[in-house]
Amino acid sequence: MFIKNILTLLIISLTGFYGCRDNSVSPNNYTGNPLVLVGGFSTTSNCVNAFAKNINGIDYAFLSLDTSGIQIVNINNPASPQFVSAYHVSGTSLEVYVAYINNVPYAFVAGGSGGVTILNLTNITSPALDTVLNFSGSWFNLIVLC
Repeated sequence: MFIKNILTLLIISLTGFYGCRDNSVSPNNYTGNPLVLVGGFSTTSNCVNAFAKNINGIDYAFLSLDTSGIQIVNINNPASPQFVSAYHVSGTSLEVYVAYINNVPYAFVAGGSGGVTILNLTNITSPALDTVLNFSGSWFNLIVLC
């Protein structure tokens, strides 16, 4: 589901949510509002996926923005998320996953027919292209084993 040109990253905390019973969608024995909006961040493009990762003690959200690549947002202060950087990938950015390999943070971006783009995040304010993996077909989901 695309979220278009509106608040795309919602920082939400669950408070007192007990879970569901009998495969229902209703909380069990909870009478309050389980979701509390803490902060938000607007993008100018469709946000199709988000991934959160702590890098060097700072929490970041990595937003897949369809044909606009990815945006990296500092969410260390959830009440006031801050834009950090962006990177345009070939194809459409459908999913992003971040992992450490040999103590270096990398972003793996599934770019549909554009393949998988691997970005070095050593300098989070300026992601550097490491590799583009092109295979036949389209890449929509990622599983990264490290």
